[in-house]
Amino acid sequence: MNPNQTQAKPTSSPPRPGGAAPAGNALSIDPVKLLLKYKWLLAGAAVVGAVLGTVAHLVLIRVYPIYQAEAIIECLSPEVDPARVALERIDQNEMQLFMSTQVNRMKSDFVLNRVIRDPRFANEAPQWSRPYQLSGGFDLVNALRDIRKVVRASIVPNTTLIRLSVSTNHRVDTAGILRLVRENYMEQRMAESTRDINQRRDVARRSIQNSERQLAELNTRRTRLVRDQEMDSLDGVRSQVSETMRVVSYQLIQLDQAIKATQIALDQDEAQLLRGVGIQYDNNLRMQVENLPQMQQLQQLVNSYESELSAMRQMGIQPGHRSFRLLVSAIEGVKEQIDQTRERLLREQFESRIDQYRLLISQYRGQQAQLLAEQEQKRAQLTELTRIVGEVSDIDRSIDTTIRQIADQQMKLAELDAAASLTSVVRVRVLQPETVPDIASFPKLYIMIPLGVILLTGLVTGTILVLEILDQRLKGPSDLVAMGRINVLGFVPDAAEDPSQPEHPESVFRDVPGSVMAEHYRQLRTRVTKAMQRSGHKTLLVIGATPGSGATSVVSNLGSAMVSAGHKVLVIDANFRRARLHLAFDAPESPGLADVLGGGVSLDSAILSKGLGPDLLAAGSAKNRMVEQLGTEGIQDLLNTVRERYDFVLIDVAPALVAGDAQSLANRCDASILVARALHEKRGMVARMRNELSESKAELLGAMVNAVRSSAGGYLRKNIRTSAGYASDPSGQAA
Repeated sequence: MNPNQTQAKPTSSPPRPGGAAPAGNALSIDPVKLLLKYKWLLAGAAVVGAVLGTVAHLVLIRVYPIYQAEAIIECLSPEVDPARVALERIDQNEMQLFMSTQVNRMKSDFVLNRVIRDPRFANEAPQWSRPYQLSGGFDLVNALRDIRKVVRASIVPNTTLIRLSVSTNHRVDTAGILRLVRENYMEQRMAESTRDINQRRDVARRSIQNSERQLAELNTRRTRLVRDQEMDSLDGVRSQVSETMRVVSYQLIQLDQAIKATQIALDQDEAQLLRGVGIQYDNNLRMQVENLPQMQQLQQLVNSYESELSAMRQMGIQPGHRSFRLLVSAIEGVKEQIDQTRERLLREQFESRIDQYRLLISQYRGQQAQLLAEQEQKRAQLTELTRIVGEVSDIDRSIDTTIRQIADQQMKLAELDAAASLTSVVRVRVLQPETVPDIASFPKLYIMIPLGVILLTGLVTGTILVLEILDQRLKGPSDLVAMGRINVLGFVPDAAEDPSQPEHPESVFRDVPGSVMAEHYRQLRTRVTKAMQRSGHKTLLVIGATPGSGATSVVSNLGSAMVSAGHKVLVIDANFRRARLHLAFDAPESPGLADVLGGGVSLDSAILSKGLGPDLLAAGSAKNRMVEQLGTEGIQDLLNTVRERYDFVLIDVAPALVAGDAQSLANRCDASILVARALHEKRGMVARMRNELSESKAELLGAMVNAVRSSAGGYLRKNIRTSAGYASDPSGQAA
């Protein structure tokens, strides 16, 4: 790879396996993780909610109980004796409409006004009516307003029953109000039913008279139409016209097929004629031409000459003889004349056939026009005949319908006359009267306890979700996935989570190679080396988001992990502000990078070989460390040199938030990765750095999360223990 060649950078990082991550800075909330994290808090909220529900029940049952009394009203089918209801067919739509109407009437202002004006009201509901009894009379307006709130009526599903109920704070008053509502409704219903049945009888009589008048008009119209149109012969004429149309339709189909076949042949011949040359004559045309007299005569002349030529050969005349040559020349001339004549005749016959096709098509179209005109005439005639027959049929159907309507109305009138004497004319009866309730309908312990649990648990859950949403800190790799447009390279758990308890996280791979943290660095090494080798990169800039993100530890441990995989690696400390990489390798601070860039020492003398670990180029002496050196051509030349010597070069730099060194170096390196510390950086800041690094020359391979704690996840602690147990038991017993 040419280090000076500008790389084509992708517009966004590749998506993680398993599906595309959501765009933007969307929050990723795992409900299972939250449940595991706050399970004891939620359990406590459920217990407290149950206690609060019990307390609320005890308080409400004393200070504000609600008693409910109810009566069941049965609706009957129209004008039918109750003993025969089960034997009659009930119109479900009519019954449903009737029941809905009665529900509205039971709680209508008309009935409720009668209730509160009833002289028995004060005795039946003394406690409820007391607030409305004034010195000058009774407060009807407020009493009506409040009684609307306590009276309820509803249809019992899939039945013909209506439930009428009243709910108040007093047992006796509840039953008393319901009794008055029921009795006043039944009185109103009785009066309405008597008036209604008389009105329906008048309607039935008028309907019978109208139907009889309509029947007379229909009979007169039918008689006139049959007489004028001679209906006795219409059926025969219709059959004859239908048969004629069938024959014409068949002839039209045959003509259409003939026209299409002739047109296809004509189009083919005309297409060859337009080309002018190279006409492909079919065998039939050639046979016709060969049988013409001109061709027969010329062919006979050739046969005659060939006979003479054969006779010359028998006489011993040689081909060189003058007479023999003349005869051969004559034969060739005649054959040439035959070819010319054949071609001329073929062209003439071909053009003649085209003319015949055109004439034939013209004749076909003339016949087709005549047949179409005849077909249209017959269709119009058939339509008119059909209309007349249909009109007569419609009149017949109307007559039958009218006769049935008259019969139905007469039967209905008879039923109304009979129903006037039935007690079931009101169509409602009390199936279950009201009783004084023994226990309160509200509160109920089995409702209050679950309600308390649901309310308090929901409040706590909502508070937890709000806090999680407001918490913008990066907790783990799942938050990076949710941000989108960045590849997640992996994570390293916090040192306190590692069972091996490493003392120096910056050298954990070298000091405790069997630790969980070391294993995560191996996974990070695999992803990073694969990405760099795929693109031919060698220099990798490791950028910390903020101070304390752990970029130095990542550089030292990742470098050691790459060396353990057989790669030749150089780590460079370009953090001139707080150089710490040399401490991770127990090496001196100088000579180093600053000294090489200043020209004080050579690159070879500044690089410290660590044997089993990566080579180190420290930051250099403090007096020579000037951050401006990181933007000069000297650093570019140095990187070009080490690219040729090492498989991979890892560079530590000051955090991107506090210095612009990372941006300067990102335009000189091949690739970069972003290191973010869990519970330290915020997602918005990481997203901003991702956008800034994506615009630099170095390819942003992705990001990793450092120092991830199990409290931020839900599964991390168990995974760490499993990994540690597996590594500590090579025999496989722990697995």
